[in-house]
Amino acid sequence: MYSSYYTGRMKKEELEMCVEIRTIDGLLNHMLNTYGDIDSITSGAKTVTNKEFYEEIALTRGFFSSQGIKKGDHVGIMLKNEYDFMRMYMAIVTMGCVAVLVPMQTPVTNVGNLCKGFDVKLLVYSRVFGDAFKTMDEDIPAYSQDEAVGTEKTDMCADITPDTPATIIFTGGTTGKSKGVLLSHGNIMRGTVSSAYGTRNGFGARYYAIIPFTHVFGLIRSGLAAFYTGSYLCMCEDMKNIFKDLPVAKPTYLVLVPGLAELVWSIMAQRGKDAVGGQLDVIICGAAAVPQKLVDRLAQFDVALHPGYGLTESSNLVSGNVDPWNVHGSVGQLYGYQEAKVVDGELWLKGENIMLGYYNNPEANAEAFCDGWFKTGDLVEFDKEGNLYIVGRIKNVIILDNGENVSPEAIEDKLCELPFIQACMAYEDTNSAGKPIIALQVFPAMKALEAMKCEDAQALIQGAVDKFNASVPTYMRVAKVILRDEDFPRSGAMKIIRNQVQK
Repeated sequence: MYSSYYTGRMKKEELEMCVEIRTIDGLLNHMLNTYGDIDSITSGAKTVTNKEFYEEIALTRGFFSSQGIKKGDHVGIMLKNEYDFMRMYMAIVTMGCVAVLVPMQTPVTNVGNLCKGFDVKLLVYSRVFGDAFKTMDEDIPAYSQDEAVGTEKTDMCADITPDTPATIIFTGGTTGKSKGVLLSHGNIMRGTVSSAYGTRNGFGARYYAIIPFTHVFGLIRSGLAAFYTGSYLCMCEDMKNIFKDLPVAKPTYLVLVPGLAELVWSIMAQRGKDAVGGQLDVIICGAAAVPQKLVDRLAQFDVALHPGYGLTESSNLVSGNVDPWNVHGSVGQLYGYQEAKVVDGELWLKGENIMLGYYNNPEANAEAFCDGWFKTGDLVEFDKEGNLYIVGRIKNVIILDNGENVSPEAIEDKLCELPFIQACMAYEDTNSAGKPIIALQVFPAMKALEAMKCEDAQALIQGAVDKFNASVPTYMRVAKVILRDEDFPRSGAMKIIRNQVQK
């Protein structure tokens, strides 16, 4: 079910290691039986083998059992990327419970209501919060990660199936309005298994986990993918320490959003590849559009950057570009075990990776599904080879008074290819006569401007926009350009939160 687009680039021994696993307890057994004696995780000063990890997970299940937690219960995790996050997560889901992943940036005052809204029976929280949750709600016991340690082992649930609910992950997209995406064991494992296909040297790699595990991209493509491939997982416990940690962690694989990939390239350009450990081989990049200039820049350091596409609702992975050096601007072809169709320009999906639904949100589910097809909200095109191109988001489309529809992403992606534009956002505005126009806010790439010895950034960027305008139909032309002196407000996935941009 995985096409030659993915399998054709892999070594025979790697293909043989791509075994089908449909539940997370099956993944845990696979880690023990196949990779038991190798180091699994390093977090702070602690390093454990897969065998030691397996034993500590059993003790952690014992803790939850002692608190009356049973199959089907919801347990909240509010932890940063560290060993205890994975210890708690694997214990909860292998009990047949649902792990509710609470982002660390959630305001403390909101956590109680969130837990009630998603039927959380117990919360485990980071020690950095002190006693903040001790009096949260007498009906929802809360324990610091240091307290959540068992003394007796409890076995995994014996009757977990691919359809068993496993995880609730919050998604707000670019609006900031969160919904709880309920993913099953089968959903999560389809995303995890897909991650092993198509890229080089994916087994026995060294990961450095930067994207939060409370985000689907971090959980599946960084955390669980490392477990599945017998790789070594180093934790980024503090974003401020990334460039102190990288030379020590020596990762071969990074999973990043484009902004962080740009930062990694910038550090290598200034200080050489050793500044990020000297062994970096592959970057998996997603959650936003990936400029071709970034693919090409990293290739100069023999780092393969693979753009991909996915959503929380699709268990992270839908597609990945295995040849971004020759197929520009595409997010690749569909991974296996999916069906796709395009309806009025929008991508609809079916498959083993598609969520069970938004938890306790029938209105959102009714809007998101049609006859079993999940409506992604993404405007797309396929070329004749089956390569997928993201054109924009339906909700972002600008409708002009002449009836023309303009995808702002089509403008933004083209202009962000320029080295002196760090980020930009197109939107509808009005001119002095009150007629609708397209406006553009631009956050310049200051280091690029300095290297160019540019004295007038406004004139340079306006000239680039004029050149763009000359290449597109009249209705797509940008009529107003505004330079920003700071970056745009962004979501946890580093997407611009459009409705928070002051216009």
